[in-house]
Amino acid sequence: YFPCVVEIPLTDGLTSNDYLQMVQATPSASCGTDPRAPATSFSRGTRIRGYQGKDQNAQDVVIFEFGSPQAPGVFLACYCQGNVCNSIGVSDRDFFQQAGQVTVMGLEGRDEYHKCYLRGTCHVHLRGTGLDAQDALMLVDPMDNCGQQGIPVSFSTDGSKFFTESNDRIFVGNFAAETNEGLEGWNFNLGTPVRTGRYRMCYCMRTRATNGVCENRIDFDNPAGELFVRGSDFSTEFRCDQGEPCLVTSRGSQWDALDRMVLLKAGENHTCGMVNGGQYPYWSSALTPNTIRPDAILPDLWAATWQIASVREPGTYHICYCAYIIGSASCVESSTTNYQGFMHELGT
Repeated sequence: YFPCVVEIPLTDGLTSNDYLQMVQATPSASCGTDPRAPATSFSRGTRIRGYQGKDQNAQDVVIFEFGSPQAPGVFLACYCQGNVCNSIGVSDRDFFQQAGQVTVMGLEGRDEYHKCYLRGTCHVHLRGTGLDAQDALMLVDPMDNCGQQGIPVSFSTDGSKFFTESNDRIFVGNFAAETNEGLEGWNFNLGTPVRTGRYRMCYCMRTRATNGVCENRIDFDNPAGELFVRGSDFSTEFRCDQGEPCLVTSRGSQWDALDRMVLLKAGENHTCGMVNGGQYPYWSSALTPNTIRPDAILPDLWAATWQIASVREPGTYHICYCAYIIGSASCVESSTTNYQGFMHELGT
């Protein structure tokens, strides 16, 4: 993000000793009532003393330098005049004059990790402010930096058919919703991944693109996080006996010792990743694999084996999988299973 500098015309009553503070612009927020935004929102804090200077038209202004924004958002610029601004007893109530509104444009969660699975459509949800329907997303090799030249990567055969002049595939998002803090949500359909792997996500803001159009790789200079693709190479059927231990072995290119597997009762509209409404048997917890070994049948793959201690009820079950990616949404948090994260079906 670029440094945030606010300039206010030096009119009667204003001085270089006045202060300006940022307040998060929720629908009900107002200056003099709501507290200032967390100091970590800007590198120099959210309550800054001004100094006198001139703007680009040589007009006298009071300048407030907040430093670099740390995240996108919308803020009220709340002004305080007089000696009280620099006193020990100054409070949010003294900043009751709204001098304007500051919008920090860009993406939130630029270091986040996202995950998708084989045999399923890959959807990525990004948040930010000042985003546009003509912005675009690009996947590049994890060793490449955003905004630099590189070799195009292969990801999916369906989905977006838009490409840059250098044959890099680009994806356009759809607006989803806006939060009370002014953050916009955009959904990107990346198609169905053809292989497991890791990708760097790079974002192009049309308003900053070279020709006002996201058409060159150098325009995709905003890091948008990383994407991991996991899952089994194919779906498998297993047969187990009631009351007996059951081994589930799945084959794929990448597994982790902290990956998880759960059982889901087969039924109408029952799919992996659905909210728990009693469809997941109480006697089957989210298990980590007992072993991960090179596959003896398919030498290019690895075999991950889970052991269910006892199958207590007869029936048909979906075997649902959640990949462990450090830094991304956890499969299990504080002993609570996040069933919506188990989106990939290993078999039945």
